[in-house]
Amino acid sequence: SSSSPAHPFTQQLMLLLAVLLLDLAPALGGHPSDSSRSSNCTEGTLNVTVTRFFSAFAADSCDTWLEAFTGDAIFLHPKFPEGVHGTEELREFCQTIRSSGAPNLWRQDGDMLVTSSGGLCSLLIPYVWGTWDKASNNITINSGYESLQLRPSDETVDGAHRFDYLIMHGIELFSRSAIPFSFD
Repeated sequence: SSSSPAHPFTQQLMLLLAVLLLDLAPALGGHPSDSSRSSNCTEGTLNVTVTRFFSAFAADSCDTWLEAFTGDAIFLHPKFPEGVHGTEELREFCQTIRSSGAPNLWRQDGDMLVTSSGGLCSLLIPYVWGTWDKASNNITINSGYESLQLRPSDETVDGAHRFDYLIMHGIELFSRSAIPFSFD
């Protein structure tokens, strides 16, 4: 179902709130072991995790997508008001979104903004997601921002670091459009 777009001022206010929350998170008790770590929050060190976050959701299994998160990650999404907490709920979230079987695309849609503080990396990433709803014959498009907070990863696979950073917290902000579509 489509919803009416938020007032532009409301969207700007939500974006400002997301940025402020990311900047305040370390002071509010970010990952305890990270306070003494220095971080190297550059696009180069973050790209593997960010690429996995976007590309694996639609292309691979949900388990592959989950590799980008800490085991206790929290993801806040407008369609899940209680939030999505930890590996099992993230897996259910992924499976629920993918369950329609409809083709979908989710990708980064511009340069990310990066802030390094308290040993953590805070990102604000524009994105676009689209799918075709076979039942209504609508193309649905969400565009907005992913606000992510990452911590350095100590996790290894076969003795090597798979990701330099893992996602601890995420907030998805978007507006939605549904467009009637016909192949005729």
